[in-house]
Amino acid sequence: GDGSAGLAMIKAHGGTAVVQDPEDAIVESMPMTALRLVRADHVLSARGIGQYLASMSASPPASDKDDRMDRPIDETADLIQADFAEQENDRRSGQLTMYTCPDCGGTLWQSDAGPIARFRCHVGHAWSIESLLGLKSEQLEAALWTSVRLLEERATLSRQVAFRVRNAGAGPDRSGRIDDQAQVDEQRADAIRALLDVSLDAPVRAVSHGAEN
Repeated sequence: GDGSAGLAMIKAHGGTAVVQDPEDAIVESMPMTALRLVRADHVLSARGIGQYLASMSASPPASDKDDRMDRPIDETADLIQADFAEQENDRRSGQLTMYTCPDCGGTLWQSDAGPIARFRCHVGHAWSIESLLGLKSEQLEAALWTSVRLLEERATLSRQVAFRVRNAGAGPDRSGRIDDQAQVDEQRADAIRALLDVSLDAPVRAVSHGAEN
């Protein structure tokens, strides 16, 4: 969200990132998102944040200028890409990950036991890395089929609107624009169908998709 983006900018420009402890928050997803996107310097309760800010305001400012203040202001995309790179290179053990739980949508925490990587959300859903990959593949396929359905429905509805516009005596320009949009939707649906004709997760199908045992 906007709060996490702002925190990332503060951190990128030499500031201190302080995030409320999710267990202390009324809406825990907000600080959890911040922790997922930004490496926090301090994770404190609401009371602790107040005390920390009071102590900061009583301390003299640092005299050394941080050259990061001279960088372009919007480096959020670079920070997010760095987080993805950390995840891809398996460097987020013991941290919140870039992934969400297939069951509840909560952020997943990664924990490793030797060569075995496991992921668990805060309500207790747990997945091995293989089962998580299998379920993400299934979710992706379902989302693509949903996109096909919505595109085809909108194309059909657009053509129905265009038909009624023509019958109402409106100019061909208006109905033509609606027909053009319907054609674009049909082309997009066809492109996704072509993608679905290629097995998205053939290597994963052999893996058990259940929660970890």
